[in-house]
Amino acid sequence: MDNLILVGFSCSGKTTLGRNVARRLRLNFVDTDRYIEEMCGRTIPEIFREDGEVAFRALESEAIDRIMSEQNQVVSTGGGAFVNLDNRAKLRTGNLVIHLQVRPETVVDRLRNSKSGRPRPLLDSTDPLERVMELMAERKEAYSAAHVTIGVDDRSRYELVGELRRRWLAWQRAHRPTATPTPARGGRPPLRGSLASVKHNLRRSSLRYGAAAAAARRAA
Repeated sequence: MDNLILVGFSCSGKTTLGRNVARRLRLNFVDTDRYIEEMCGRTIPEIFREDGEVAFRALESEAIDRIMSEQNQVVSTGGGAFVNLDNRAKLRTGNLVIHLQVRPETVVDRLRNSKSGRPRPLLDSTDPLERVMELMAERKEAYSAAHVTIGVDDRSRYELVGELRRRWLAWQRAHRPTATPTPARGGRPPLRGSLASVKHNLRRSSLRYGAAAAAARRAA
């Protein structure tokens, strides 16, 4: 709970923006795909190739379980993680989920110009743009369950990180309101002012009590 969750399609900038906003907010950064690789000792393409997608999705759910047991994190999720209903419920509960929306043309362009060296299965399709559009249509309903959607096209990294930071701080203020002291039942409102003023009022009360007692003794 109390995490900033980034969801969205591949190449929407979840990892890059997540790492940057985590640094700005002084929160831990977690990438679910990297977490799975460390957990299994294999790369994502190896898991898909050797065990298949069903096995990968089970590992992904287990990783999300573990990650969501911690707080004060910025979490970048895999493109299909939010489609699973159980994952979606866990990610939404007590956290702020932001969907980074990207145009399909931007995705294909970024895939083709990627220097990460990682396999890009989407580019193996005879028509990568059509395949991206199909997957986006399949995931549209899932992504719409995010608390906030932010378009990333034609915007600088600096601008997007700033908006993510503002959204997180606003969410924090809304979900962690400043506690206001309330009077005890049937009692007086809480004392206000400095300690010095409280001591001053006590001294005045003591002096008034002493004067009243002396007058009573003289009258007797």
